[in-house]
Amino acid sequence: IIVSLSLFSGSIFFGVLLLILDSESEMLHASWMMVGYLTILGVMPIIGFVLFYILKPKFKLFNMTFSRAVFLPKFLMTFCAISLFLWTSLPESIDPIRGNYEETRYSFIPLGIFSVAAGVLILTSIAPVIARIIGKSGRLVKRFGPVIPTALAYPLSKPLRSSLVVGMFSLTIFSVIVLAGFSAQFEVYSNSFVEEAQGEFELLGTGNLERPLDLDSNVNNWPWPENISQDDFDAISLLHFNYVKVSNQINEQATSKELKQNASRYIVRGIDENFAEHGGLPLIAWDESLGQNEKEIWQLVSENEIFAIVDSAFAISYNIDGEENGVQLGDVLVLHNNNNLAVEKEVIVVGVLEEGSLLSLSGIFVQDDLAEQYFSAEPTRIMFSIPESKSLEERKQLSRQLETSFVDHGMQVYVIEEEVLEIQSLIFAIFSIFKAFLALGLIVGIAGLGVVTMRSVSERQHQTGVLRALGFDKGMILFGYILELTWISLLGMINGVLVAILFHYQLYQVLWSEQGSQFTMPWMEMTLFVIGSYLLVLLFTALPIRKASQIHPAEALRDVV
Repeated sequence: IIVSLSLFSGSIFFGVLLLILDSESEMLHASWMMVGYLTILGVMPIIGFVLFYILKPKFKLFNMTFSRAVFLPKFLMTFCAISLFLWTSLPESIDPIRGNYEETRYSFIPLGIFSVAAGVLILTSIAPVIARIIGKSGRLVKRFGPVIPTALAYPLSKPLRSSLVVGMFSLTIFSVIVLAGFSAQFEVYSNSFVEEAQGEFELLGTGNLERPLDLDSNVNNWPWPENISQDDFDAISLLHFNYVKVSNQINEQATSKELKQNASRYIVRGIDENFAEHGGLPLIAWDESLGQNEKEIWQLVSENEIFAIVDSAFAISYNIDGEENGVQLGDVLVLHNNNNLAVEKEVIVVGVLEEGSLLSLSGIFVQDDLAEQYFSAEPTRIMFSIPESKSLEERKQLSRQLETSFVDHGMQVYVIEEEVLEIQSLIFAIFSIFKAFLALGLIVGIAGLGVVTMRSVSERQHQTGVLRALGFDKGMILFGYILELTWISLLGMINGVLVAILFHYQLYQVLWSEQGSQFTMPWMEMTLFVIGSYLLVLLFTALPIRKASQIHPAEALRDVV
């Protein structure tokens, strides 16, 4: 009863959080999930208490006789595990409250922990049944004799200790595989980032507002390196940049203070005809009534002051009229001069950039003259398109030559592909570090299992002596301990793998499926990790189980009276 009251108190606490938290809080979905999880756990002791008095010590069910002492714990664990799984996967059509809250990063914390716990409960409850089936297998008994049932008897007689070990393995394997799956999924998702970031332009020259790229309007007069001219490039585009204030509508009655409070600061970029003619950057969406392809949309923006293209980050984060669905095609934005809010211009959103473009150019893209005249934009970026025949090394060499020639103008030149790959490698390196730490945690856990095994061998010295006296040879004792460790470790590993795959699929549905990315799991990495973990289990427990196999019957039974 006390346990149930504590769990119900926790459920009520998270229920109160739902009423207190702001409607945009990231904790809402997680709090609702915790209400369900704690309620399920709180109900279980009550159900067990009621069934204890309803069921007889020996009762019949489906013409089979059951013992209440054996049936009740297994039933409660199985029923609790199934309830936790059902609550985790309950569709929004059945649970409309869940549909009102958006899944966030905090939602996956209780989801992962309770999913692993549910798996452990199910395995713990059905393990005796599986062990009984294995033990009665005629072929196995004929080959291994009584070793199998004897080996599985000890972990089944210590369900709490076994469950803790299985849970440890499950949680660690689960964490590593989820992280590995996320890393693999991100790799697939980010494969297009190079193309999205560079479009048809491979090199990016950069300046800044404090020192803009003050170059001659005639490209031929630029300080080109020796043996290089504009004819060596497919296209050259000079982009202008500044900050603007963005609001939803023009309000002529608003004061400067009100405009500052209601407007958001963002980047505006002015594009020229060369940028549009060469295809600009890839778009994830555009107004097809105004252009049949991306190039036509870029040309439309470069020729008209009333149209604009926004990056994906701005499209997602900026809300029109308080709505939370971001910027949509056809929405009207009001751009204000950052230093003089009275200078403003309405633009219509006709396109949204691919997400990868954020790695090279972000902002609101408008006509070049509009950016210069209304928002005092300065030339800070030069996009260079070079022939596709140029290799990555040739691009790097060309970027160094350009940077040296334009040094008086303070321009730095980057190979976009190289920069994107470097960012990707940094992200993958971080993932690898996290996986290494989790793997280290698993190794420590396996080493702990070796210590527990050594203690278990010491405690069961008399049992081992009795088995030797009954005819078990050293090989049978050794095989029995190996089978016992295999049973516990593999149960945990299998549970961790299965729950991790289901968890990763749910992550995929939330984060990746709408992006058109294909579901990916690192199957080979998972297999090698499980095999490696099992081999480590055998390695760390080799000494104690070898010691157990060498116990002499007379020595073990010496103190037995």
